[in-house]
Amino acid sequence: MKPMPAPAGPALPALVVTVLALAAVPAAASGPETAPGPDDSAPADTAATVRAGVDAYAQRDYDRARELLQRGARAGDARALVYLARMHSWGHGVPRDEAAASRLYLEAARKGSVKAQAIIAARYMDGVGVARDYVAAYRWLTRAGEGGKTKALKLRDDWLVPRMDAGQLERARGAAPESP
Repeated sequence: MKPMPAPAGPALPALVVTVLALAAVPAAASGPETAPGPDDSAPADTAATVRAGVDAYAQRDYDRARELLQRGARAGDARALVYLARMHSWGHGVPRDEAAASRLYLEAARKGSVKAQAIIAARYMDGVGVARDYVAAYRWLTRAGEGGKTKALKLRDDWLVPRMDAGQLERARGAAPESP
């Protein structure tokens, strides 16, 4: 797949770029993209629809990609949600909307997408499309790390923890809710 051009608008902070690069590592190099869960039972036609949507996205046929990926998202496919989020974040075939992108990344993260977990953590760290929330960022980095993105744990411990106050750290390390 060809690298995508940088999004229009202000440059993303270096931290977000780092986490996004961490999230973009191919699944073969960093473990499975999604943890076992509801998407594993998606019908074969949903998987084919999402693959066709990803192919359309790679060919920059954003209208077709949006149509196919929305079908996949309605069927509960986390990968479709991640691609739709990317489209909103970068303004590919839809108006650029960071809040919509964050909602889609969050939905994919809750469905077990480790890539989405790392990305939504970065968004919470920098307040991109969501309010800055270090506790939520901590929890999502933890889940991404547990899902195979070990660099997420290093980022959490080396960058995020030193910026958290004692109360935030206590809440973050406390009993994690089902969905951060």
